[in-house]
Amino acid sequence: MWSIIPWSIILDRLFPLLYIQPIPKEVLILKLPQWHSRRPHQGAPQMSRLPNRHRLLPIVLLIPVSLMLWIAIASAADPARPDKAPTWLYEAETYGLWYSDLASEEEIRAYRAFSFIDWGQPCSNQKWVKEFHNSGIRSIAYVSFYKAPAIPNVEDRRRWEGGSPGVEECKRNPFWRAVDLSNHPDWRLIGENGEVKRPLNNPTYAPGWSQVCTNVEGYSEAVLRGVRGIMDLGFDGLFIDNVHPEVCFGPEHGKHKHVHADKNNPETYKMLLAEVRRLVKSYGNDKVCVLNSGDLRQEYAEYSDGLMWESYIFGGAQRRQDWEQVRKAADDWRQYVDRGKAVLALSYVRGENEEQRKENAFFAYACAKLPGFLWSHYDELNQVRIGRPIDEIRSANGVHYRIYEKGVVAVNPDREAQTVEIPLNTKDAAFVDVFTGKTLKAENGCLKIAVPPNAGRVYRSG
Repeated sequence: MWSIIPWSIILDRLFPLLYIQPIPKEVLILKLPQWHSRRPHQGAPQMSRLPNRHRLLPIVLLIPVSLMLWIAIASAADPARPDKAPTWLYEAETYGLWYSDLASEEEIRAYRAFSFIDWGQPCSNQKWVKEFHNSGIRSIAYVSFYKAPAIPNVEDRRRWEGGSPGVEECKRNPFWRAVDLSNHPDWRLIGENGEVKRPLNNPTYAPGWSQVCTNVEGYSEAVLRGVRGIMDLGFDGLFIDNVHPEVCFGPEHGKHKHVHADKNNPETYKMLLAEVRRLVKSYGNDKVCVLNSGDLRQEYAEYSDGLMWESYIFGGAQRRQDWEQVRKAADDWRQYVDRGKAVLALSYVRGENEEQRKENAFFAYACAKLPGFLWSHYDELNQVRIGRPIDEIRSANGVHYRIYEKGVVAVNPDREAQTVEIPLNTKDAAFVDVFTGKTLKAENGCLKIAVPPNAGRVYRSG
């Protein structure tokens, strides 16, 4: 325990509170170094030699100091608090998702460009997880506290059709085995009319899966047992999917009892998130919990090292959010990112043709990089590394841009093409327009770029 306490944080919080008036010289005899150096014949310090007004001073001082120390330790060492995420996560830039359990060498080769990978079926891909770890690529494992399988009823859907792991993954995976509903049908979440709720309230969802209630006896313990099984396999953390728990009406219909009678599933779900994060962090402060609730939700920020924004701008060929929504989100989540947390933007990029798909990908990428979000993914952008931002988001001629350590990102949400000159800290520098592959040279300390309408671009230095 003592080895994982962040003492630098504790001391930073504690010392500003310890300013006191000078203590008379005779009181200082109680300092620990003097006790250690005192010869045996000297005996203990004589409190009777101190003036009356100072006899109780050491005790009076020790009480608040001890209290402040324990508060500092508790607040700094509690892994459920929203402290800074590990550097490897918020500096990752791009990340990969692999949800099939049929990964071939050819298919998986492109994933070596990522800093980390979210494995939807981690226990069916142990070969690749270990090989990537040896190459410095981290792995997080897919779990969900919103749904669970009755494993004997799960189909063999190895390429993830249906939104959940296939039966072979469930049999191999210590987490899904721990929460197997075939052993605990009373864990299923009950709807207002007494029905068992299916994931996403979709009656055609993959067979064998149901929503679960986190407020029933034994479920939280099973989750922690399953998470421990996953972390013991050497994963760098969890990707917790479906973070949108629903209200359970089990007690009203006599289906089960709630452990916390004064709370419902959404509240006990958050309690479970806090317990899981503490457990994950017990494996090291470099382990992470990434949460996906679809859209970003502030109520889950404190339980996370990173939050996913699924279907960021694109959930297909059409845009799901307009520029104003994207720009507002950048402001709303600035504090979260500035604290060293990660927002994982996930864009399902499509298009009527490859040219449109490429334009859509660059637009989503540039929009994500403006506020410093991580992004996934498109082949030409997976290996782009421009480092950390070194300036604020700025605007000129309707173009919004940001300067990074090794490049520039720019977004033009306007219906007309725009040209802008971006001031740099260097007089002569060369940049590669990643979209076109052309080299641009800064002149007189400015980089002149032309951005097409409704487009995003990235310019890599070097």
